Amino acid sequence: MVVLTPLPTTAPLQARHLCCPSQPRWMKVQHNLQIKTNTHYVLLRNPYPSLAPCRAYVGEQSETAGEYHSQDFHWEICIEEGQAAVERQRQEWRTRAHEQSVGIESKNFKENEKINSDYAKLNTTTKTDKSKGSGWEAFHQQHAAARFFKKKRYIPLAFPALMKSDLHIAEIGCGCGSALLPVLKANPTARATACDVSSTAIELLKLAAEREGIDLNRIHSFPYDASTGATTQTAPGTNSVMTQEQGATASANTLEAEANASGPLAGLHADCVLMIFTLSALWPKDMPCMLRHAYHALRPDGLLLFRDYGLYDMAQLRFPGSQLLDPGESLVYQRSDGTLSSFFSIERMENLAHEAGFQVVECEYVTTFVKNRKKGTEMKRVFVHGVFKKRNNIKVN
Repeated sequence: MVVLTPLPTTAPLQARHLCCPSQPRWMKVQHNLQIKTNTHYVLLRNPYPSLAPCRAYVGEQSETAGEYHSQDFHWEICIEEGQAAVERQRQEWRTRAHEQSVGIESKNFKENEKINSDYAKLNTTTKTDKSKGSGWEAFHQQHAAARFFKKKRYIPLAFPALMKSDLHIAEIGCGCGSALLPVLKANPTARATACDVSSTAIELLKLAAEREGIDLNRIHSFPYDASTGATTQTAPGTNSVMTQEQGATASANTLEAEANASGPLAGLHADCVLMIFTLSALWPKDMPCMLRHAYHALRPDGLLLFRDYGLYDMAQLRFPGSQLLDPGESLVYQRSDGTLSSFFSIERMENLAHEAGFQVVECEYVTTFVKNRKKGTEMKRVFVHGVFKKRNNIKVN
């Protein structure tokens, strides 16, 4: 049952900061965390007011999110529509493949030919191309103002572990800081290690941190491709990286594995690793490598905090078949800017985490309605939320 509990203006800061100043002081209440106000107790787990009044782009001052939505609808209602959309995409992919095999020029032949050419180039990516992030460097250069990304101010609410004092947080695929900076603002005692395949993104992260008044001494950032173990070219002014031998060579118990693992993330002993909308941008064959990097970056019993696109998300259903690169179970898509996109089921994510040496603490679909008031439409968004604990005394290669 959902209880609406008013919060008095005299409530302590740890309760008040969960409410946006422009919102009514109420929350949807679930369970698990008890905060005392001056007049009564408020039970909190996933507080929920609207994010709309407090939108801010990276580098702009803003409050922590007023509310966190996680279960607006049941994921099961997406299955029928999602399966139909995927079958349509696969059929378009098969038609395109047949047309090319027999030399038939359809009205979309030239477009399809370009997509296939791009696919071939991505599949035969050289190390030099990999170091550019398969499109992400160009993407961040194009959006150098960092206004493409709105800050993910819900992250501290989605992952309460991030609010503990004196945390060392690592983020793989930090981009321009849309997830990390709200955490550092909400938790002034935390420090961070952050990497991204794009050196431009690292520069944007530091600029955004300065604009938000975050001490740069709290953030050690560097360009690094955690999907391959390759250190990318450092842009002028970025932190230098002490690179080690490429590739993870761990092969014994946890201590031996971390001693042998290579790369700047190995042995960080971070309390938490953030991986927010990063894994989905990789080829499936590269995903285990990135998860192993996360494993070796954590202290014993450390947490991998994960958020990414879920199976049958609205964005997946909108892809035309011409942008489907892998019609198999992985269902890899290519965006118009050349970057990749995958969508996870909770079963797939649990398997990936387990194989990388993690114990599943939480893994669930997050389902939210997004309303376009101008068009009067409502869209169903699906994400996968995961908390995975590092298992100790196991072999992880």
